[in-house]
Amino acid sequence: MCCEVLFALRHWVLSNSSAFIWTSAAAIIMFRSELCLFLGLLLLSDLLFGRLSVKTLIKHGGAAGFVWLSATVLVDSLFWKRWLWPDGACGALLQHCPRAQTGG
Repeated sequence: MCCEVLFALRHWVLSNSSAFIWTSAAAIIMFRSELCLFLGLLLLSDLLFGRLSVKTLIKHGGAAGFVWLSATVLVDSLFWKRWLWPDGACGALLQHCPRAQTGG
């Protein structure tokens, strides 16, 4: 997990916005959504200081989100032998089974 985050940070330091967006999307979607708070603040700072345009963000962010989300659905579906997005399945379980949130 830390390799993707380190790659994202490297691209951010080098001002390579498109590679930063792609590696951040990979780390956030495949590993932990909490990384969105950290890497999202870096992305927001790039927007505020003019190192990144909104057009570039939408172009690369949309493509990266679609590619990495599709990849995780395909890999997880292969392992579970049915179409599945684990985070979506977990969210549905927590909505329908209120006791699942408390562990019982």
